[in-house]
Amino acid sequence: MGILEKHLKGKYRFELGDLIMYHPTQEQIEYIEDYIGSMKIENGELILDMTLLRYILENLTSIGGEVLALTDEELNENLDRADYELEVFIDEVKRLIREISDRMIRQTIERLDEIKKIINSTKALNEYQEINEELDKIVKEKGSNASINDLIEKDDEIKKLIKENEDK
Repeated sequence: MGILEKHLKGKYRFELGDLIMYHPTQEQIEYIEDYIGSMKIENGELILDMTLLRYILENLTSIGGEVLALTDEELNENLDRADYELEVFIDEVKRLIREISDRMIRQTIERLDEIKKIINSTKALNEYQEINEELDKIVKEKGSNASINDLIEKDDEIKKLIKENEDK
């Protein structure tokens, strides 16, 4: 078994005894992302509420529909009385939520970087246009017919215009 094969998803995301967590589908990930996007943040931490926890337990675990018969209070009581295996399992549920949150943050940063690149390109284009207009004025004042491309290519022409402008 190679390194790549070692890191491929297995049949289950997590398994501990009869507690199984399945890999989420893209649709489930999108639902969780949408839900996370609407969650409250206190002291830099997402506040995990029962709605998201119920969704994950019902749709992504072997616990499944058992949670439907429980009220939030009953579910919370059961989780408070959880044995070690169930505690570890709930930690895995929280880990899934953190992973999806981290992915959302990385995607947001990537989008912001792209926006920054667009803004910088726009600024550079605007600066180029301003410089081009200024150079056109100077060139016309000096009676030359050189274009900005001519000036960029010919260092001597720029030096000549600068010297003439300084002599003014």
